[in-house]
Amino acid sequence: MNPTGTIEVGVTRLPQAAGPAAGPDPTPGAVPAPRLDAAVFTDADAFRAMVSHWNMDELYTVGNLLMSEGERLGAVELVEILRWLFLPDRDATGPDLSDVPEEPQDAPVVKVEFVTDSPYENGVFWAGEEVYLHHANGHVSETEIGPPEGMSDDDPFYAEWEEKVRRYEDLLADYARANPPNEGDHLVVDLATGEFDQSGRWSLA
Repeated sequence: MNPTGTIEVGVTRLPQAAGPAAGPDPTPGAVPAPRLDAAVFTDADAFRAMVSHWNMDELYTVGNLLMSEGERLGAVELVEILRWLFLPDRDATGPDLSDVPEEPQDAPVVKVEFVTDSPYENGVFWAGEEVYLHHANGHVSETEIGPPEGMSDDDPFYAEWEEKVRRYEDLLADYARANPPNEGDHLVVDLATGEFDQSGRWSLA
């Protein structure tokens, strides 16, 4: 690990928050856009009938919009789960960065850094079992994704933790499919802003 290496500016993405706030403010008096039920798209015959007058370019345009929206929501949810995993005590205003912890690794986590896993036949993915945590004091610690210390599988909280981790693994794989990394790349997720920064070098805290 070389956390003090030179930063290489890479690809930075900032997923917008889910919900009405992600879009523009509605014009006063404007008719709201109709809300479609997902079931409309699951019946292949009915769907083909509805879009039979569209040409290929129009179909691909709509398909790309749907894919992009799914990828955006996936990134938003991934950030939410990372915050749940690594900022368990944060309040609405975020962690208190003025606190001076006894140990460097006890400082609040501000970023999570991923490295690529060994290449698979179907591509390169991010290693999700071990991640690098960037703390508010500049310390960087390597940690394994595991249940909180002292938690057993009969703990009432364990089932929720296990479900969150399974979802985290799925979303991390989905993000790699949507934004394929090269072997040796690094992905840094800012827990405050939700920003994703992908490059070929280690990040500074």
